Amino acid sequence: MEFQEESMQFNPKNDFTTRIMTHINNRPVYQINVDECPRYISLLPHIEYIGTIFNGKFHIFKLKDGEIPADFQARFALIDERAITILSGKQSSDESLQIINLLNRIPNFKFISNYYFRCIELQNLADAKGIVDILNADLHRTCPDFRINVDYVFALDDPSLVTALTLPPNPNTILICLFKENNCVSSLELEKDSIVRNQIEISSQTLKSYERRQFNKLLRAVIILIAKAIDPTTEKVGSMAINPISAFIMLHFFNAEFMNPEKKISLDKNSTFDDIDSAMMKVDSIKTSIILNDENIQNALRVFNETIEKINCGPLVPLAVTAKGTKRKTKTKTKTRTNTKTKK
Repeated sequence: MEFQEESMQFNPKNDFTTRIMTHINNRPVYQINVDECPRYISLLPHIEYIGTIFNGKFHIFKLKDGEIPADFQARFALIDERAITILSGKQSSDESLQIINLLNRIPNFKFISNYYFRCIELQNLADAKGIVDILNADLHRTCPDFRINVDYVFALDDPSLVTALTLPPNPNTILICLFKENNCVSSLELEKDSIVRNQIEISSQTLKSYERRQFNKLLRAVIILIAKAIDPTTEKVGSMAINPISAFIMLHFFNAEFMNPEKKISLDKNSTFDDIDSAMMKVDSIKTSIILNDENIQNALRVFNETIEKINCGPLVPLAVTAKGTKRKTKTKTKTRTNTKTKK
């Protein structure tokens, strides 16, 4: 296949500059400066070259200093004008996916689609960080080894280990993390809902070895307290839970409204955990939403303060020690569940 030379740009140093911002779960996160707007991408450690469509041209450049060898450039002879037009589309198609799969077979190369290589408007998190600093002062009275952090993934300490529902986490995502040293052991992913305006959607995940310590509840209190500081237009915090624990926390502790349109189930703040667990057998997820009024924000502060007084922030207990200390057998009720999703 042939292409017009000006449509394929190799090593356009005048247009692109790169630097490593951090390492998340051993993957480097790069800032790429182009057109006065930085982009952020997460890559596998072996990737040396990336390509993207920008202003109708296929740009290929090396992440570190140095020229692109001629034999490496020759690998892109498979890209012609038609392929560039297809890859420039706003929505993926079967043809674009086939081309991308071929491109990503090139050693040490990664194609970045328009969706991930887009300019985004970053939120000013200074006010939210100020509130978190105050919350951390209270948390440290009972849990001096833990700290709460709110930031974009690309701005986390280098290096960081992150437990999140989306792995690897999108560098443009805001995370509320509970850190132990550089390990984010429990997190909330935040995203502005694209359908319902003025609402922040949250998804949660906790490192398995730190489950059942009330970290999920603690971080949900935090997002209610800082949501308006992140974006003053925010009116609600929503959660699409496919885990009964998260749904129970939202309904029972934070006055959340049950939002599911299905007629199969009906839940409210008086629903027990067993009620919610049974409901999860009938639907894929449980949608709840918290109105950010003064009453619910004050309630979240109360829940936060009560939680840090009884939260388990002690050291992990090795499984061998736990097993050794068990002297009697207990019966375990086993449930068969067809829904195996892990989103919280």
